[in-house]
Amino acid sequence: MDRDTTIARDSHSKILEKFKNEKIDVLIGTQMVSKGHDIENVTLVGVLGVDSMLNMNDYLASERAYSNISQVCGRAGRGDKKGRALIETSEPENLILNYATHNDYEAFYANEINFREAFEYPPFMDLFMLNISSKDNVLLKKEADKIYNIFKNSGGMYKLFSPKVPFLEKINGKFRMNIMLKAKISRPLMDKIYENLKVYEKYKSKKVNLAVVRNPVSI
Repeated sequence: MDRDTTIARDSHSKILEKFKNEKIDVLIGTQMVSKGHDIENVTLVGVLGVDSMLNMNDYLASERAYSNISQVCGRAGRGDKKGRALIETSEPENLILNYATHNDYEAFYANEINFREAFEYPPFMDLFMLNISSKDNVLLKKEADKIYNIFKNSGGMYKLFSPKVPFLEKINGKFRMNIMLKAKISRPLMDKIYENLKVYEKYKSKKVNLAVVRNPVSI
């Protein structure tokens, strides 16, 4: 069960009904199989690819991994029969993995909130992501440097990070780059960001798209 096999209407529920009625013995799928399904006779769950979640270059990676592992492990043993979960990993001593497998949310929270405070991530600071995209990769890099220099030369209210290529460099035929700002949100800060964007608009190429996202769900 994944995005490709559930395009047709009711295909999602039809697969689950077959599984509940034991016309399917093994259900393999993406993260969509892990959430909210209460199927009594499921006694074994396997989780693959955990390491890629744990090591994603994103401050929300640990939270997502903890949530997904906890949810998918919770699909086994919902009825009277005992359940167990097998997790494939090359890092069995990983703290986040151990918090999730022991369902120790308080320990996970304490670890995660200390990490976010130390590195100034939400909720202690706000993040602003400038997402730039273009079909022309050479032009994109020039435009990213142009925006970066505008913000750099009018700084003092935020921490500015140089342009980076995201994990998915190209989507829908367009190359992408990100510039991140860290600051505690305030009216003067928003005014400064708006002022810088207006300056950039004067020189912006029509072949480039720009979007500003506050506290993005992924960096």
